[in-house]
Amino acid sequence: MNIRRELRGVCYVDCDAKTALRLMNICGYKGIVTWRNKKKMTDGFYIYSSDRDVIFGVAEKYSLDVKVNEVNSLRRIFALYKKRLSFLAGLVIFGILIYIESLYVWRVDVEGCSDLTPEEVISVMESEYPCYGKKKKDIDLDVLKNVVADNFEDVCWISCSISGTHLTVRLRESVDVFTRSEPTDPCNVVAAMDCTIYSIVTSAGTPVVIQGDEVKKGDILISGAVNILNDDSEVVETKMVPADGEVLGVCDIPYSDSVDMNQCIKVPTDNEIGGVKIRLGRKIISPYSKKTDGTDSDVSQEEHCLHFGDFYLPVSVTIERYQYYDLKNEQLDENAVKLRLQEHIQTYIGKMQEKGVQIVRKNVIITNGNAGMKADGNITAILPVGIPD
Repeated sequence: MNIRRELRGVCYVDCDAKTALRLMNICGYKGIVTWRNKKKMTDGFYIYSSDRDVIFGVAEKYSLDVKVNEVNSLRRIFALYKKRLSFLAGLVIFGILIYIESLYVWRVDVEGCSDLTPEEVISVMESEYPCYGKKKKDIDLDVLKNVVADNFEDVCWISCSISGTHLTVRLRESVDVFTRSEPTDPCNVVAAMDCTIYSIVTSAGTPVVIQGDEVKKGDILISGAVNILNDDSEVVETKMVPADGEVLGVCDIPYSDSVDMNQCIKVPTDNEIGGVKIRLGRKIISPYSKKTDGTDSDVSQEEHCLHFGDFYLPVSVTIERYQYYDLKNEQLDENAVKLRLQEHIQTYIGKMQEKGVQIVRKNVIITNGNAGMKADGNITAILPVGIPD
């Protein structure tokens, strides 16, 4: 391909050999470039499209029978589709912008929260290791996992992944009291609470208790002292190591809750849009914002992001709504209060089971109180009880 000819445009002069020779001589005299296609044995010749009128003028002056035909080239294509070039250019520019934006993270979500909230985790991430608007190649997922683990002791498992421009952090929380880190210094594993040993698996150290033993809070379960024996089974040296292992215990977890018969409930009255925020990359624009008049209201936000699957663009609209309500006192009967207490117990047990706790027995009694009813007792469960000390 000859780029110069493609851009200037080419015409084929169709005529017999005698006329072609005469015209080419005249063109040479006038400084017009002509050439022939060596692969095609034809009588005619080629000229640039800008010299077309000159050839017509010479042919008319000397009464020569010629035909000048435009040959396909970039110049001709642009001329035929010049009305669509702006649309095509727009598509090309849009494609380039999409490719550039695909190199960054424009959406961060946190999944698996129980006691924590996604907003809390994202807030810590933004202050410690910001990822929104950052190039994907510059994000170290291992560093991000360490940041979350260091700031939230209740998190026992973390997974981070990037799909498209979407960063997802999945985590799992353990039972607060029984969360422990891997020991590095010599230590013992002790009981976190009073319990009966259900099972014990030692990975480092010397086990002190066996299945069925009753222990008190603080009792040693796995000792960090390891005896080194000689061939006669005599202790020749005692070495301290960081004791480690999994100890499960049967524990009685205290439970207490109460519900008043006189309840203050919310009666929705009206709702309205309180504000609109437009996010363009890292910039947030608030074209509309309204202050509340001081009456009781709940605020909710709805974020609408421009995305195609996991490919999010740095454009989103957040609509803030105010839900107004009136407070109304309601007197609950005994059955309704008892039902609420039972629902609270089931919710509490469900959260424990989500964290891997095995429920053995529920021993909770609901009784009448001064202004309502209360639930007191304990829940017997099997759960990890060993912590380093």
